[in-house]
Amino acid sequence: MNPLTRPPPTVLFVHNGSPYEAHIAHLTNAGLHVTEVHAGDAVARAVTLQPDIVVLDFECDGEVTAQLKADASTQHIPVIALLHLVRETE
Repeated sequence: MNPLTRPPPTVLFVHNGSPYEAHIAHLTNAGLHVTEVHAGDAVARAVTLQPDIVVLDFECDGEVTAQLKADASTQHIPVIALLHLVRETE
């Protein structure tokens, strides 16, 4: 397949309700197809969507990653956890 006509990679962005819109905008602006889901529905959505990568809010990492890696249909999907850094203003 021609890399110029290949569809963009699919990212499943998993959150726990914390503000996440900026992350989705950044991933979308990078040319990725992003689907967001709450942590409670992440594994079921990953099974049906079969994304190229899962990006997690760091607070969701432990249990969701363990479930994804325990399921034969999702254990091959790479997982990245994002940590939110808060900058203090003077």
